[in-house]
Amino acid sequence: MNFVISAKAKGTIDDVESRITAGLKEVGFGILTRIEADKVLKEKIGADIAPYWILGACNPKLAHQALEMKPEIGVFLPCSVCLKQEDDGTVSVWALDPDAVVQTLGNADLSPHGAQARGLIQKALDSL
Repeated sequence: MNFVISAKAKGTIDDVESRITAGLKEVGFGILTRIEADKVLKEKIGADIAPYWILGACNPKLAHQALEMKPEIGVFLPCSVCLKQEDDGTVSVWALDPDAVVQTLGNADLSPHGAQARGLIQKALDSL
């Protein structure tokens, strides 16, 4: 099972972050966390990697419904959206597939919520 949905966009990581944040906001997600993993790795262990950022995206309505049904689903929240600046002037964007996560939990009641969340995240990725 693939837990990732992805897209590729032209531009800088700053530009693509703005665009994916706007796309996510349009479908009801906000960004709760933002980690510049490349800078953290440089600071902590001296590693030099291409710009790589991790955004924590959350749709409060869907998160609340899921937490009410299965509290332990919180270990998968917020949904991670990763951005990596590529050498060719594009940015790879990967997002956690909430539908795949829900399917592995074996809770049929959650299935519609996972599918809905996946569709919304896919719409945001398509906006790139």
